[in-house]
Amino acid sequence: MEQTAQKKKKMLPYDEVSLFCEQSALILKSGVPVVDGLEAILDEDGSGEDQSFKTLLQTIGGRDQLSEGLEAAGVFPDYMIKMVKIGEVTGKLDEVMEALATYYRRESEIRKTLRSAVVYPAMLVLVMAAVIVILVTQVMPIFDRVFKSLGTEVDSSMSGIVTVGTTLGTVVMILLGLAFVALIAFGIIYKVKGTEFGNALAGKLVPPIGRLFQTISKARFAAAMSLMQVAGLPMEQSLGLAQELPFDAVTKDKIGVCVKNMTEDMMDAPQAITNAKLYDPVYLKIIKAGYQAGQMDSAMERVAEIYEEKTDNDVRSLVGRIEPTLVVVLAVAIGSILLSVMLPLAGMMTSIL
Repeated sequence: MEQTAQKKKKMLPYDEVSLFCEQSALILKSGVPVVDGLEAILDEDGSGEDQSFKTLLQTIGGRDQLSEGLEAAGVFPDYMIKMVKIGEVTGKLDEVMEALATYYRRESEIRKTLRSAVVYPAMLVLVMAAVIVILVTQVMPIFDRVFKSLGTEVDSSMSGIVTVGTTLGTVVMILLGLAFVALIAFGIIYKVKGTEFGNALAGKLVPPIGRLFQTISKARFAAAMSLMQVAGLPMEQSLGLAQELPFDAVTKDKIGVCVKNMTEDMMDAPQAITNAKLYDPVYLKIIKAGYQAGQMDSAMERVAEIYEEKTDNDVRSLVGRIEPTLVVVLAVAIGSILLSVMLPLAGMMTSIL
């Protein structure tokens, strides 16, 4: 258990994995021995001092078994290692490494898109929350002291306005506090239960997020199938291996239906995917055409690109709905709090003058 935790801590980011795969593909295509090529790359970018990469070079030294080195290094994804092993067996390691570079570059972009979609609204909420907390805990008491120092009684209507503003600010603070607690709870759930469980829970609680995860899963599945076709795997084996990847529950069930259709009902790949309703009909035509032309890898790659674009659009649409809503709600709350103290003060100043 401890070893697994350590392995996760030092796992390479996907953009670095993509760069490594791209460099490895260039080495393999050039005919340079893998060890010599990797030594040149790692020494050039300074990574040669990293113990994980030293282990990688020591393991593959003299044997040219890249998969063994990747596994021993302990910093590369399990899926990548499995695909490298398949590439070594089928003799298509250079093509597999090139396809892996594309796959992990796409995964990195998806993660960056999701991260940017979460960070900006979260920062907006934190700033607005800080403003509201300062207004309720610092500004409101100051105005209360001003009212008392003026020695003027506030009439019941103005007093009611002050009470409403204070109550509204307190309610907003409580709601923001609950939202903050919910975010912490989700963070704990993701750490303890894993990303798949956390995503499933978030998707159930917020349907638009669930639909977004389904789009991401469809892009990931298409990219994985394209990669495995490049590696020369049969469709049945490709589907079985794809089931090990992180998908949302709905997509995973549909992939299971695809496997059943092919293994038990003897359907071909396009028919099985169509029967499982994994993709929209317009994109199923691309898969069918690619299968008939013997270009299934290119067809699935194109579908992956389409769903990656849909992911970007869905994220922008989701953020486009969240941001204005947050701005309006918090602006109304802040404005109401300010008005609740400014109106009574203006009334009192008018009566004095």
